Order: sequence, then C-alpha cells, then structure tokens
Amino acid sequence: SNDGGKTWENVGPRQAGEMVAALNDPNVLYAGERNACDGTNPVRTPLVRSRNGGNTWPDSFWNATGTRPLLVNAGQNSIVIADDCNLLFSFTGGQDFFFVEPLGVGYVPMDAAASDPSLREFVAVALNSGGDSAVVVFDMRDTTGSTFVTSPTFFFNAKVDWADGRLAVATDYGVIFSDDNGETWSDFRRNGLDGVTFDVDPGSSLPFFRDNDIGLYDIVVDPTNRNRMWLASTRGVYMTENSGQSWNLIVRQVNVESLAISIENDLLFVASPDETTVFTLNGG
Repeated sequence: SNDGGKTWENVGPRQAGEMVAALNDPNVLYAGERNACDGTNPVRTPLVRSRNGGNTWPDSFWNATGTRPLLVNAGQNSIVIADDCNLLFSFTGGQDFFFVEPLGVGYVPMDAAASDPSLREFVAVALNSGGDSAVVVFDMRDTTGSTFVTSPTFFFNAKVDWADGRLAVATDYGVIFSDDNGETWSDFRRNGLDGVTFDVDPGSSLPFFRDNDIGLYDIVVDPTNRNRMWLASTRGVYMTENSGQSWNLIVRQVNVESLAISIENDLLFVASPDETTVFTLNGG
C-alpha cells in the first residue's frame, strides 16, 4: 500500500519466514526464517533480498540459512541485523555476518529498533536467555558491536520501538523507556494495564505463575509525539497520551499480535491471528 492502507496491491511472491523492509528504502526487502533454538527441524532456506518491493527476489545468502532479519538499511555497505538464535551483524548487506554477544552466550534476540533509518547511530536489541532479559543499546559508530549500554534486567518477553527520540520497551512488567539512547531509564509504567502485566517490578518478587493474559506483544511510539504510545495485548490495544502514566483500553480485540499506524491518515492497524482490523488512532 502506498496510501496509508486505503488500497492494496499484490506485488510479488510471499517468502518464507519474516520479512523486513529497509528503514531508508521500502523497496529493499529481506526475508528469512529462523531455526528453532532447540536444534529441531533446522531451516534449509537462505536469507533472501528483493530490491524492487518484493516483485522479484534474486539475491540469496546461503551463508545465512535459518536466519531471520531484524533491521536492515539499503545502500552501499548496507547494515543487516539478524537472528539465528544468536545476534548477528553484517556491514556488507548480508554477504557475511559475525556474532555479537553483549550479555554472554545463550541470549536470543526477541526484537530490535533503531534511532535513525541509517542504522549508523544507535540500535536497540531485546535479548532473552530463557529467563533473564534486557535491552542492549549499541553505538553503531563502533562496527565491532562492543560499545553498548543496557536497560534494567527483567524477565520473559519484550518488544521495542524507537521514534521521536524515545526508545520504548514493552515487557511483562509494564513499559519502560529511555530518551537518551539508553543511558537512563524510566520506571516500569503499568497504571491501567491490570491483568496484562505483573503488578510488581522485576526483582521485587518473581511471580509464582504467569497467567495466560499476561504479556505485551507490540509497542508503537507516535513519531510526532513521544508521549503517545500504543500497546498490543491479549485483551486488545491500549493507548497512553502521557508517557505511560496511565493506559486506556481503546480497542477490544482478542490476542492482538502486532500494530502499525499511519499518522497522516489517522489509522491504526490491529493484527490478530485470524483478522486484521483498522481503526482511527484513538480506537474509533
């Protein structure tokens, strides 16, 4: 779609796995499927690339089988950040990758976001070891991946978004954010998120069980107003207009997995396993 989702056209064949558009050129797409991290049913398909919006996929990177793209940019010496149950960086458009292990061995990427479309300033990656989780913010001016800061540690899942200077992280404990590239962080904000987040901070006490409704599955920061954010949950979509001091359920829809917005067209796209629905940004 080129008009904020009002109309759609089929431009080419669907590729296996997850598909990511370059942040600085939506015609450049990467697609790939990650291996299961327990080693079962290894994926034999390569990471692939399209340069014409998905019409054709002529570029296959067989050195990156079983790999899903997380973030990419387009251009000479383009950057690809990917995941094969390890965090991978490429500064050659996917021709070769190297491992990055900021927290040690065994941390699997969950999500990633960038401070700018070039991927050459700061990149945030949420990592999970099977229990402990954290968001690592890399200074991409160091191409070795060894210059970084980390968020507070928490447990279980995380999703990230970065817009209008704000890096926001949705966790099972609520939302935290940083407005200074990960140097300092807010408290966990969950007022109004009763039933979809734990009611304690990480480290206070570990919950004895994780209710099926617990979990935030996507977060979007308004690129024109960082104080406004949206969350996906099992119960629907929550929105804040005051940096998470309070959250309101604006869309009731079961098992929302992902969100997208169009500021220009005042549209909120809400995706669940069985349907995708469209609302105004305020849920109308």
